Amino acid sequence: MSQTNQIPGLDLMLMHSKHAEKKTRITVAGLYNSETTILSLGVAKCFRGDNFCRKTGRELAIGRLDLLTGNATMLVKVPAEADVKELFKKSFNEIESFLQQ
Repeated sequence: MSQTNQIPGLDLMLMHSKHAEKKTRITVAGLYNSETTILSLGVAKCFRGDNFCRKTGRELAIGRLDLLTGNATMLVKVPAEADVKELFKKSFNEIESFLQQ
């Protein structure tokens, strides 16, 4: 299972994919805005020839949240009754599956 970290004071979530043979590794950053009920996602993909680095992936994924313009890699509307952390994990798994194709 991949790891999820939450940063205290922020609804920022990070997840890195696990190592596996012939698998593209990714890092996804998620930021939840409770006012708009939108989960913004930023994605960093490590190409097969590169060495995976959590720090670089984290920096790229957070940068791709594009907080200044609101143009994140992906935006997810969060239903009122939804668990944001579970929705983030589900979105991570969908992105990871899509990028493995």
